[in-house]
Amino acid sequence: MSHERIISDQKRLALSAFVCFQNIIAGGLIYGWDGISGTILTATVENGGAGLSPSTAMNVFSVASSLACFSQLFLGFLQDRYSPKVCSLISNTLVGFGCFVFFSKQIEMYMIYVGAALIGIGGPGVQLSLIHLSNLYPGRENTALSFMTGTINLSFLVFPLIANLWRVHQVSFQVMFHLLGVLILVMVVLSFFFLPDITYEKVNNPSDGGNKEENNGGSVDDNTATDHLHTLKTCREQLQTLKFTFLVVFFTVTSFFANFYIGSISIEVRNVFVFKISLEMIPNSDFVKMGDTKILAGKNTNNFVQYFALISSFSGILFSPLAGYLLDIIGDHQTNMITCVLGISQAILLLLAKSRGLLLTSFLFYSLFRSFLYPCFFSGLAISFGFNHYGLLSGIGVAFSGAFFLSFAPLASKLVIEKEWTCLYLLQFFSLAMVFFFELKLFLNVKKEAKTYILE
Repeated sequence: MSHERIISDQKRLALSAFVCFQNIIAGGLIYGWDGISGTILTATVENGGAGLSPSTAMNVFSVASSLACFSQLFLGFLQDRYSPKVCSLISNTLVGFGCFVFFSKQIEMYMIYVGAALIGIGGPGVQLSLIHLSNLYPGRENTALSFMTGTINLSFLVFPLIANLWRVHQVSFQVMFHLLGVLILVMVVLSFFFLPDITYEKVNNPSDGGNKEENNGGSVDDNTATDHLHTLKTCREQLQTLKFTFLVVFFTVTSFFANFYIGSISIEVRNVFVFKISLEMIPNSDFVKMGDTKILAGKNTNNFVQYFALISSFSGILFSPLAGYLLDIIGDHQTNMITCVLGISQAILLLLAKSRGLLLTSFLFYSLFRSFLYPCFFSGLAISFGFNHYGLLSGIGVAFSGAFFLSFAPLASKLVIEKEWTCLYLLQFFSLAMVFFFELKLFLNVKKEAKTYILE
């Protein structure tokens, strides 16, 4: 669905602010679960917690995050078939009801799984439904898209904020989940009246407010070589292109390492000898004895994990727009290669980390890496194929990456259990290097096609 419409700057900014706030409170809520797995989720019911064991809390997250990978396929279909507004209403409602499930004085274990599953299923649709609004910023679509989707990084802090309120003010997790659910459902009601009923497409000219597709960002050569992809009318035709295949491969490999690192960070930090941090830098009292090995005490581990959460969240807000800016200025191929280099740099830093400073620097490179990979994938789809089948294409890509993660995460987890950290980091290094060279080859082919097209 598309519709030509000129809207005022005030309404454009108001719409952007509204959907960004929705993305913050609901879009990536489930990915903050790990931030409360060692506090409010595992605290006793008498102390206002959920009373879960650490393993149960991890299992709940695994189920919910896995469902999140596949739910975008269905939600994307809804968006293509009806509108982003319908997708947003359904997605936010699912997240809101998921929060309400936790509001029970005698909550059963299955209710924990159901609540987290609803939050995980609805989250991707919240972000997916706002992407088309980036087209309200002609000539800066990718920068706008990256900024709006980048707000999901603040969503990771919602659960830790709840845990902090629980710790300071002794408010039970049921009450806070209930309040969060109320807030989300109030936003659903506002969305019904406030969100547009149409899908905004790329404009024909930055000076008008239309919706016809024109330039896709990046260099003239890139656009000349990829313009033909917009002429592919059916979803099947777009799925069969080399460009779509590589975008999915790029997203699958990069997101695998980005998401696996989130799940293993607390274990990696806890094992001091993994990072070879000099013992002189950490007081001896911060260590506890476990068998023949000295490991970091829980408090110090949590500090590192909190540093990681803060760096990741705020770096995502700062650097996601940078990814979009590069997409607008130099194009998707070059930005994809930069993303791979950032992930490779993180792996190198983890291999060489011998100090707290290098460890924290690796957190920064990870944040850059994660901040870039999502805009590269979602903008790459819009740049190459437009919005006619955007929801379904993105859903298929995310679902494939989710299936890949579920298939290969156990193998990576085995490396973690056996403390084969060097092998894990080398695997990341060589996998991303392979993607980099494939992207480079594709880029050179595009340049060659563009020159041939110009000569003809």
